[in-house]
Amino acid sequence: MTTVVDTEALVLFRGEVEALPELAAWVRGELGGVEVVDGGEGLDGLDDEAGARRLRVGGSLSFFTARLLQQVLALATSDPAVDRLEIALDDVDFVGHRSCEAMLAGTRAFRGRGGVLTVWADRAIVRSVLRRHLAGRDGIVLS
Repeated sequence: MTTVVDTEALVLFRGEVEALPELAAWVRGELGGVEVVDGGEGLDGLDDEAGARRLRVGGSLSFFTARLLQQVLALATSDPAVDRLEIALDDVDFVGHRSCEAMLAGTRAFRGRGGVLTVWADRAIVRSVLRRHLAGRDGIVLS
């Protein structure tokens, strides 16, 4: 679990931010609300599977960070060659319904072209919120 000083920050992991230049440029330009910490496997992850990316997010996915999450997901799925995105929420302390809406909005174009978003979460409370707000949506798999 990642220790986050600012509980209202969206936490991204350095390896993943550095793997996608558009995301790194956006993080540098963002004035606040994003904290980059050491770690991460890189967005190219998924063991050489073409068209797949992995992103790990941490911190608080609340009303305050929903816009940031939406932008991160839109950037991570903007490449037309990407058809699968796995987002791991194991380092998330809190997830609210606004962040679920942000996941939908941030991946709308990606899912519209046939992309599949798989969302992983270890915490039971996070999985419960995800099931309530994302289950049954086209292009979304909850694991």
